[in-house]
Amino acid sequence: MLGLRSKGHGERIVVADWLELRKDGNRFTVVIRPGVYGPEHRSTLAAITALLDDAMPDVGLLDVLAQQEIDTICAQTAAGEYLQNPAVAVPDLVATAAARHAIDSGAATLYLQLLALPDPTDANVARWTGWPADRLKAARAALAETDLVRTAKRTRAGRSLFLPGGWTDVRRPRRPVETWKLALLATDRPGPLLPAGTVAGCFRAAWQRVEDGDAPTYKQL
Repeated sequence: MLGLRSKGHGERIVVADWLELRKDGNRFTVVIRPGVYGPEHRSTLAAITALLDDAMPDVGLLDVLAQQEIDTICAQTAAGEYLQNPAVAVPDLVATAAARHAIDSGAATLYLQLLALPDPTDANVARWTGWPADRLKAARAALAETDLVRTAKRTRAGRSLFLPGGWTDVRRPRRPVETWKLALLATDRPGPLLPAGTVAGCFRAAWQRVEDGDAPTYKQL
């Protein structure tokens, strides 16, 4: 019915190099090899699973695994440090942001995290940077004195500094986030919000938007 040649091996039916069916009595189990699955196989997988009682596998996640970009993302290393720390991932941007906005490196680091990352909570920032409490407090205070951020209280935010502009509330396990950042994030993937590409790439993409005149701001009605 699918126009495929299937070769039976007892209770194992090989449909393609990326797909097998395992038969146990009247029950079939779909077995997928992500290493050879590609987006071009989506329609075949949908056709087969439509015949079964089981729920459709998470095709979106399979598509992510099939992307060449996933190899670059998995190859990221930080030698025991966190790539969410701009001083580790993009030290040149920390210097550029500090010079552009006349702030110190601590405030510039925090600004880049607020600008690009989906979950820059106070607890996460402390873990990513490894800074003591007094340095974190000083960085937040210095950044709060600029017009780059706003100080507020928002449910489930886990922080007090925010980019100016819209706010998008989402259900757990995702945290609510500034609407401006959604274009930088993989909103079509299941689970918590994550950068659409590498962390360093997300920092650079966010900064480039600012450079191009698309900085976070409130829109006039």
